[in-house]
Amino acid sequence: MLREDATDRTLWWTAVDPATGGRAWARPASDAGGNLLLPPLLAGGSVAVLAASSDSVRIAIPDLRGGLAPGAPIDVDGSRFEEVKWGGLDADARVAAWGDLVHVVRVSRDRRASVGTIEVDRRAAADRLPGDPADWHPAHSVLGSAPPESGGDGRAAAWPLVTSVRATAEGVWVSASYQDTGSGRSEARVLWFEPTAAHTVGWSVVASATLAQPPVRVGRRALLPTDDGWLVIPLEPVSR
Repeated sequence: MLREDATDRTLWWTAVDPATGGRAWARPASDAGGNLLLPPLLAGGSVAVLAASSDSVRIAIPDLRGGLAPGAPIDVDGSRFEEVKWGGLDADARVAAWGDLVHVVRVSRDRRASVGTIEVDRRAAADRLPGDPADWHPAHSVLGSAPPESGGDGRAAAWPLVTSVRATAEGVWVSASYQDTGSGRSEARVLWFEPTAAHTVGWSVVASATLAQPPVRVGRRALLPTDDGWLVIPLEPVSR
């Protein structure tokens, strides 16, 4: 992300050629009217992803030479990624990409953590065919329960925190927790989200340390450290 000079408030999204150090391409960061995100959210897989405002995700499709494929970047606004239901993007949100899948993880104002996915249709984007070049797979709750309450006043005591996101070829691992500052332990949940199959599986754990890393894959199992030892998650072959 660049600005031309100190007086120019326009942010430029720029790709740098690692061989020459020169610009491969540059585009304005965002035309949306939401709150500006500084620093912006960036991710890359087979596509380049930028969220520079609270209500817009911009996706660029690179070509094989490091430039951009024909056509303007794809803009996905808040109405399409369920901003009203799940909230807009902020500094604590995450975006992650693998291949043509872009995962959006955030926390809403009513303390709900969620993950949803944008799937890029390259053919529709390149050939300008009828239809949406960015297909939204509806968001799912990560924690799946109400925030812990404090005392008898019924007010939530903890705000959910997204602690890790890791995209894979089949889906995405997301870890989130409610921090309990009193005991030092946190109620956490690890979710596997497979967007193209609308498939989610979650595991609840209690840990005194924030789950800063998603599960580690070992063969046909995934391992996650908890206070009670290793949580062993069996992995099933992806159904096609």
